[in-house]
Amino acid sequence: MMQTIDNEVCSKRLEIRSDHNVFANVNLRGQMVSLLMSYTTPWLKLGLETMFGETITAETTAMVYDVSFAKRNVCSVDSNYQQKITARSIVKTFVMERVLSDPHLKMKYTGGKCNIPSFRFERIYKHELNELILRRVLTLIVFLDGAKRGDVIPSSVLLFRKAAMVKSSQDFLHILCRDYISGIGHLPKYLAQVGVTVSFQQDPLDELEFTVSNLATDLRDGVRLGKLAEILGQSNGVLEQMRLPAISRLQKVFNVSVSLSALSCLGIPNVDNIHPNYIVDGHRPQVLKMLWSVMTSFELNSLLSSERLKQEIYAIHRSDASRVDSIYFSSLCGNVEDCDNLCDLLLVWCQAVCSCYNYTVFNFSASFADGIALCLLIHFYHPGIVDIGSILPNCVSKSNEWRAKNPCRVDKLIENERKNCLLAIEKMKDVGGVPNMFPVSDSCNAPDARTTIICVAYLCSRLLESSKETRAAV
Repeated sequence: MMQTIDNEVCSKRLEIRSDHNVFANVNLRGQMVSLLMSYTTPWLKLGLETMFGETITAETTAMVYDVSFAKRNVCSVDSNYQQKITARSIVKTFVMERVLSDPHLKMKYTGGKCNIPSFRFERIYKHELNELILRRVLTLIVFLDGAKRGDVIPSSVLLFRKAAMVKSSQDFLHILCRDYISGIGHLPKYLAQVGVTVSFQQDPLDELEFTVSNLATDLRDGVRLGKLAEILGQSNGVLEQMRLPAISRLQKVFNVSVSLSALSCLGIPNVDNIHPNYIVDGHRPQVLKMLWSVMTSFELNSLLSSERLKQEIYAIHRSDASRVDSIYFSSLCGNVEDCDNLCDLLLVWCQAVCSCYNYTVFNFSASFADGIALCLLIHFYHPGIVDIGSILPNCVSKSNEWRAKNPCRVDKLIENERKNCLLAIEKMKDVGGVPNMFPVSDSCNAPDARTTIICVAYLCSRLLESSKETRAAV
């Protein structure tokens, strides 16, 4: 392909318009630089280094083009000078000095005595320089098109910048044909006739950002939710149904509805009850409800097995002869054998463990506020990690009348509850594998039940890994 381009340029079937001097015309030169800088820096640097057979660095750029640098006669680029130069500015300098100009050709016709040749040498220099520029630009376009289609650089690196003038190789050729080339009406078609084809077009989906930094705003266009549905479903096609870029409210509502439908098809509960307008408006309770449904449906299933939890519950009850009759029944979910709700089974497991210490657990909020339940869960499986004597008393069992008469003692007991929470958080770090998300709470400031469920689910997963050894020790 490169030889074909050389032949077409040398035979003058492809040439820059005679009234255009790319080197002298500031507007034409600036437009060409902008077109070439439409490529992202890694790809453009790769193409230029391949074409010229040299590495583009700040040092080589300065040593070749900075005359004052040469006069200073130093061996390396000053560190402060090098820090100010970005990789993109280095590549841009290389484009201007080596792609749209040529030091050797300039030296040939000026002898180093002036910047621009004069008289008859000016016409010859202009003609040869235009040929050289056209050959290099076309070669660069064709090379980068083929390299991108071959994924020479990982596909996650875009070929064209998001704010670029062009987003496809053919668009580049069309602008080149319209503003620079003489005698050709459709440059991509002409090149295809001589065996040179370009076909890459950057997909808008490739330019999407999926990083989430603010739940109130980042989910409103539905794009990230669509990507989440694709990841969870291990399939593609959700994003392709969307209207991109999502600028208007109608487009965002449509995209969110597509995402919610995809999540619903994955079997996630409660998603059908969430209206897309809530997500577009950033309605916090509804957004959290949706995310909670996703987490409980996928995260808990990946951490725990309902059958494994049932077997553990049965084993805990069998360890106490007085509770053998209640092995298969729970006041929370009835017959344990028929219960498939992981959250309910997780709470039954917590009740079974804590009942061994005569401590009652009712829910994932108030029952975990004093930190005692978490400490007991850890102590049951790893007595060496949590000393049962280090768990301080709480004020949960105290009546309102007692609290009114003993405010100082109530403050002390509430402080004990916070210390228990700190103890549980510290010991969960020792267990390992449990995210640090449980808050320091007390009976007056109970933790959110959803936070507790996720924390307990990770803790249960870690503790059950050693359940066989614990059962053998018992």
